[in-house]
Amino acid sequence: MKKSIFTAMAMTALLLSSCANDDLQNPAQDGAVVFTASLPQSFSRAIADGSNADHLSYAVYESGSDDVLFTSENAGDPQASAFSELKSTLTLNLAKGKTYDIIFWADKSNNTFYTFDPEQKSVTINYDGITSNDNDRDAFFEKTTITVTGAMNETVTLRRPFAQLNFCTNDIEAARAANLELGTTAVKVSNAYSKLNLFTGKASEGSELTFAQAPRVDNTDYPGKVAEGSSEPAKTYAYLSMNYVLTGSTPLAEQPEDVKQAEKEILDCSLMVYDNNGTLINTVDVSNVPVQRNYRTNIYGALLTSTVDYTIKIEPDFYKEDYDVEYVSVATPAAFVSAISEGSNVVVPAEASINLIGQGPIDLANEQRIKIEGTVNTERAQLSARGEGVTVYVEGPGKITSIGVDGATGNRPLNAFDGATLVVRNLEVETEQNNGGSCIYSENGNLDLENVTINAHHFAIGASGGTLIAKNCNITSDSNNREGSFSYTVSVATGCQAVLEGCTVTGIQGGVTVQGEGAVVTIKNGIYSTIAHPQYGEDIAFYPVYATDKGLAIIEGGDFIGVKNWSGGVLTEGTSCLVAGDNDVHMPDGNFIIKGGRFSGKAYNHTEKKLSNLPEGYEYRPISVGSLIWEVKAIGQ
Repeated sequence: MKKSIFTAMAMTALLLSSCANDDLQNPAQDGAVVFTASLPQSFSRAIADGSNADHLSYAVYESGSDDVLFTSENAGDPQASAFSELKSTLTLNLAKGKTYDIIFWADKSNNTFYTFDPEQKSVTINYDGITSNDNDRDAFFEKTTITVTGAMNETVTLRRPFAQLNFCTNDIEAARAANLELGTTAVKVSNAYSKLNLFTGKASEGSELTFAQAPRVDNTDYPGKVAEGSSEPAKTYAYLSMNYVLTGSTPLAEQPEDVKQAEKEILDCSLMVYDNNGTLINTVDVSNVPVQRNYRTNIYGALLTSTVDYTIKIEPDFYKEDYDVEYVSVATPAAFVSAISEGSNVVVPAEASINLIGQGPIDLANEQRIKIEGTVNTERAQLSARGEGVTVYVEGPGKITSIGVDGATGNRPLNAFDGATLVVRNLEVETEQNNGGSCIYSENGNLDLENVTINAHHFAIGASGGTLIAKNCNITSDSNNREGSFSYTVSVATGCQAVLEGCTVTGIQGGVTVQGEGAVVTIKNGIYSTIAHPQYGEDIAFYPVYATDKGLAIIEGGDFIGVKNWSGGVLTEGTSCLVAGDNDVHMPDGNFIIKGGRFSGKAYNHTEKKLSNLPEGYEYRPISVGSLIWEVKAIGQ
């Protein structure tokens, strides 16, 4: 097994501290609060030594008020001194006995990309023309509250609101030997925020961002670490890129009042490497990368000559070590099972096809990750996340299957149980069994699916209890009542809270069923349809959405298309698409709340043989878009 290690270290803080007496320019007077801003001397690399942040902005508010009392943006108000030898001072004359909120922002003088707004208590970022490897974008912030008791010297620590995302490589010489001369690098991230509320610490207004081509970072080499127990010597890595990514939409749960800290976030990123002629040498795609405010995330390995050989580790300087993730490239069943049992993350290369049949159940550890670029074949209920607080990640772009399993047990390749969370991204999942089971299954677990393609012959997704979130997924099942056991494509069962957004769900027996007390599915948009069987036609094709046994379907948008009118006269036109009833076995009926969408027929209850009522303030309007003949809109909209 080939191993390589990533390290991500917490970014060193910018410190506002009271200095020794000989650092104070003037003695503090009654009511004067003196701040001394300094950069500590612990920086070891010029790539992030903080020296580019040479201008201090601030704003003062009386606690509980939004009125700006003093700010650096007003020429007549006190101004902080320019940074000199990593120090700056600011003196504010504040009223004794009162409490004040103060926000600070330190960045490069006269830059065009950060706008400090004391009225909004925020900073906005202009990403126009942003390039990779721009250390001028380094910046720091803090919000503090003080009660003035007289002359004071205050200590305030400013830290970066960013994650610093670095790519480092150890194969520059190997690339040169192959006549590849490194020129520039660019980086794309799936989400970067453009606004920071300095008062709450919350970042907002996120979108995909590309840091355009720029010459690579010329800096002290990065020393990789040796895996525990390894006899291999440590490798040295050269920086390819460095970029600041604004993170922090959610305050740290343990310290929500500390604006400098925020919860870890996950993003996808890509490194593009170009030669001196501007020709693309290599692209390295890395999904589910952990990033966090004031931390470095270093992605390192053989990035010029390989797209698989990499590992991620986050090792903070100022906080307790939080993340340590090791990736292992595997191409055989034994290597896969061994790496998983050791707690490693695994990468299955594009050329690999791993058959896990006969390997037995494989439980995944918290924060464990599987990246499948090739194919992994499984037996029943083989890969599972179990237990409250456990989160595991499985990502593509490859394929996971359950095919060729003896004894009709080839289903449920991916599972979440008992409070565990299973995150699946950019993956294809396929099973062949048609007499039971699901492709992806949850029993009181949490499923988080995005850009997943599922091809099933029974349930594609079965979720009972817990939660299900599916975004931009293509989910298909050809299950029907003539072949094997029949099922809907997606089952949302007792107690499950589900949200489907931008999905395409296609079935023959049916699309989405919501069944059981506490089962709720919210459909925001997408396409939900049933289709005729290629041999038996539309006579065995039923409902795109069916609600029964106290299950509730909330329809906010989307297209819903059935192929046959099964209403027995309830519908005078169109076909059955949203149907509630007793499941033909005298269960309690289900229900709909419809506030949007387009339909091939109106919603109805087949037990009561009547149309379902729309919520107050909503109405059907006739349309003609293929098979769609009705839409639901708010009255007056």
